[in-house]
Amino acid sequence: MKIGIIGAGMVGGALAKAFARRGHDVLVASSDPSSEKMKALIAEAGANAQAGLAQEAADHGDAVILATPWGKTEEIVSALTGLDGKTLIDATNPIKEDFSGLEGGFSDSAGEAVQRWARGAHVVKTLNTIGFMLMDAPEVAAGRPVMFIAGDDGAAKQRAAALVEELGFQPEDCGGLAMSRYLEPLAWLWINRAMIQQKGGTFAFVLSDAAPRGA
Repeated sequence: MKIGIIGAGMVGGALAKAFARRGHDVLVASSDPSSEKMKALIAEAGANAQAGLAQEAADHGDAVILATPWGKTEEIVSALTGLDGKTLIDATNPIKEDFSGLEGGFSDSAGEAVQRWARGAHVVKTLNTIGFMLMDAPEVAAGRPVMFIAGDDGAAKQRAAALVEELGFQPEDCGGLAMSRYLEPLAWLWINRAMIQQKGGTFAFVLSDAAPRGA
């Protein structure tokens, strides 16, 4: 699959390397595609990866992944063209500039905002509830980590779920895009534990069914 990734930070870079290594044709976007940082990222990702600008990633991808800092996301997405009918995977979280929490409360979400800015795209919220260090083939003691998915288009969610499963997660459909209002606070719970409480980022959420009574 052709995958465009907008954002070449820790999350975008990890996803670019993971999908390129699995044989996908990846174009990862940065504001400076010819920088030494980008050259190093592409060299590490291998022959299936290339660098470009945000619009080039949007044009390139059958699926496009948004992994931008929240403060720059509206400007970047609003400037994109050609997203009509495309699967746009939103991996962002609306973190406040002072890192005190999330913007919007439970009346809106980053996922829904991205849909307003990219009206013709099929936005799917996922890949936002774990750190970059576990984005590729995560291994935890309790079983396969879950990755929640929310979106309004069934085919787009299926495409996102397939990509999530390739990475090693258990995809879990949460319903419509408005469920982003609850997935983003779940991400903040992860961030709080990992970074604010300084317990490290080597943990993941797992869904585990209860054993039958008497088993």
